[in-house]
Amino acid sequence: MTRARAVASLLALHAAGAAAGCAQVPADRAPAVRALAAAVRLVPGWAVDTAARVGDYTGGNAANPVPAVLAPWRAYLADRPDSLHASPHWSAAEQRAMPAGAEYDLTRGYVFQDADWSAGTSISVLDVVPDADSSAWTVRTLFARVDSATRDVRPLAIVRTRVVREGGRWVLASPMPAALRGWRRESVGRLRYVLAPGHAFDRARAARAAALVDSLARAFAVAPPDSITYLVASSPDEAQRALGLEWALPTPGRAYAPNRFLYSANPALGEFYAHELAHVVLAPAVRETTPGMAVEGIATWVGGSMGRDFRALMREWGAFLRARPAVTPTGIARGAYDFDGGWRATGAILFAMVHERGGMPAVRALLDDLARPRPASDNYVRQNEVVLDASARALGMTRDRLDAAVRDRALRYADGR
Repeated sequence: MTRARAVASLLALHAAGAAAGCAQVPADRAPAVRALAAAVRLVPGWAVDTAARVGDYTGGNAANPVPAVLAPWRAYLADRPDSLHASPHWSAAEQRAMPAGAEYDLTRGYVFQDADWSAGTSISVLDVVPDADSSAWTVRTLFARVDSATRDVRPLAIVRTRVVREGGRWVLASPMPAALRGWRRESVGRLRYVLAPGHAFDRARAARAAALVDSLARAFAVAPPDSITYLVASSPDEAQRALGLEWALPTPGRAYAPNRFLYSANPALGEFYAHELAHVVLAPAVRETTPGMAVEGIATWVGGSMGRDFRALMREWGAFLRARPAVTPTGIARGAYDFDGGWRATGAILFAMVHERGGMPAVRALLDDLARPRPASDNYVRQNEVVLDASARALGMTRDRLDAAVRDRALRYADGR
């Protein structure tokens, strides 16, 4: 492609929104959308021709569908994809089928992590490929961070997005239904397993998982989900591809609690990924306002983490603290160290200590306390401090005593007590 043709293609892409018949953005978000649209640059790769018309060796000159197909994707990226809201650029049928508060874009958390996600982010469309009958298209996009000083490029993800016709216009849709064709289904209790090709279903593990769902619901006095979709894959790559991620930071398990969906990509856990199941079942008690240290802490206490159950994790954590006398929960909460594993371990041990003192009523009371609305200005450190403050109150001690008490309990776990 010549430089002149590349420039023409970019201009055609930027002008494509109106020609594609994209839905209108609600008026209350229009100023923010316009500001973000100015910051978002969607760059077609060399294999993506976005000129309005295309020809071939016979001299033909036909309308090019690519600009219209890409228009909803570009509009979506300019419409605060970091926040969950109804989108005029995504399939309305898919959004209506979702439970309240559910994610329709399952790749969102891997790329659009805050309101400034586009700053320093390069967005390159790798290809735009039609289905055999051109009734739907697949768009693959590379998101990468670019260092302004060194120009070093660090890939974030390659996202695969479907573009389909709905209501006479092009809209985005999840690639997962097509990706899961040929995956086997099994049901045990409330769990609806979706199994990767070649996976040998472990019904005994599945029965343990189904029992855990009911026991967690009883212990925390929440209504269990009617059903939970549970995807089992052989690797993070296989699971994340099903979600629409051609490449991303490998994650062995992830829960989408409002969707009542999770995936397990750790063969050692397979049908019994207790940590992620806990996120789904405890969603009514762990709300959006609950600080992250508590969200991960409660799931780690009841479901373990990193392939270990709670006791095994605490033995390791206690040994780690014994070798590092200067490490404290307060320091972990304030991000004072160059490791992050202590964040969820600290949250978990706090819930364990509260349970030892007051049983499940005390644990539920602590969760209620932590779910209270808080100022939007609360940052990561302040949210962690909220967890420590509330835990100290639940344990009947001052914050000054909490660090020593947590360390003492961790060391006793390390000794098998």
